[in-house]
Amino acid sequence: MKISAKGEYALQAVNYLAHKHGQGYIQLKEIALHERIPLKFLEQILTALKNSGILKSRSGPGGGYYLSRPPSEVTVAQVLQSMDLSASPVDCLNECNEFECGKNNERDLCDLRWLWKDIREETVKILESTTFQDIRERKARATRSGETTGSTEGRAEESSRSDKKVHGTVRPIINRR
Repeated sequence: MKISAKGEYALQAVNYLAHKHGQGYIQLKEIALHERIPLKFLEQILTALKNSGILKSRSGPGGGYYLSRPPSEVTVAQVLQSMDLSASPVDCLNECNEFECGKNNERDLCDLRWLWKDIREETVKILESTTFQDIRERKARATRSGETTGSTEGRAEESSRSDKKVHGTVRPIINRR
């Protein structure tokens, strides 16, 4: 699954609003500055989030945006769906229900379709079960334990499980970005 800039910015904005939950309306400019999101792009994103019911807004002095529900009731999947993003790792899962490969004229069923379907289903499970409260709690645990975002410390065990030896070199199975 590749998340577009639009999806990533939407997640960042909602996460920021989750952090500010209960503090009233948060101005568009504050979100843009804090999250380093271009103002015009953020405005489009927040409008889509508002139209999907994730955010509420008010215009004028003292206006801004806030989460329409507590962070524990807003999932990552809901935000990505409001941006019309797919959890599919390949396009053929989005094109038809039969998982046909459109790369040849006969449109034979792809031998890998079950793998792609399983990846999509597991990804959806994670996205649907992860709330913005979960994200806040995970960050708080990481902060208490001294872990920093992007840190590779403490990942040796994880790395040994998810790396695979290929032709004498070790390459990660999943790009951890």
